[in-house]
Amino acid sequence: MLEHLEIKTSQSTDMNIVLIHGFGASMHDLTSLASEWSLPYHARFLFPNGPIRVDLGFGSHGQAWFKIDVAQFQQHLERGTHKDFSQVRPKGLDEAVSKLDGWMKELELDPAQTVIGGFSQGAMVSLALALESKASFKALVQFSGQIFDEKWVRERLSKQPAIPVFQSHGTKDNVLSFQGAEKLYECFEQSDWSPLWMPFTGGHEIPLSVLRKSEEFLSGI
Repeated sequence: MLEHLEIKTSQSTDMNIVLIHGFGASMHDLTSLASEWSLPYHARFLFPNGPIRVDLGFGSHGQAWFKIDVAQFQQHLERGTHKDFSQVRPKGLDEAVSKLDGWMKELELDPAQTVIGGFSQGAMVSLALALESKASFKALVQFSGQIFDEKWVRERLSKQPAIPVFQSHGTKDNVLSFQGAEKLYECFEQSDWSPLWMPFTGGHEIPLSVLRKSEEFLSGI
């Protein structure tokens, strides 16, 4: 089973909220959301740890869901450009989805009572998981995510029943492009998924304005 952290807001549980961290972070990265969101139901928060250990330099390390070309990524940062994932299916993505799916089944999580989401690489993985699931999740949350394998995403969106989606992205994001997020939003819209789309002036982050808007979204599902 994947290593994970669990936080309950009450002894009883009305909703499961699974939040998946980004590249180089860990299961601890998004745990503050459990206390920062004030929700009108008892939530069980679950934070899985990426199975791949990555070296961050200077003796530190983090976790990931799939590997990236760090040298290429650094070049994009230096040039102020972004990798285009729209025609690419990241290597290792399917394995990550399989591990998460198995982990959720081991925990006996009911998709109908489970919100799935994540930040950055975690958002991409949660999107793939939601689109491959045989049962619909309660909602999908995309913090600073990205379109990938656009043809496949569009095909799956057209076949899967629409669920509530929250999507946010910074217009000055230097890690995953705002244009790639806009393309994902267009895919949602054109497939009648009608996401709550929140662009903001900022970078690769979850600012207070997004916290409050996502709290409002989750309170209404």
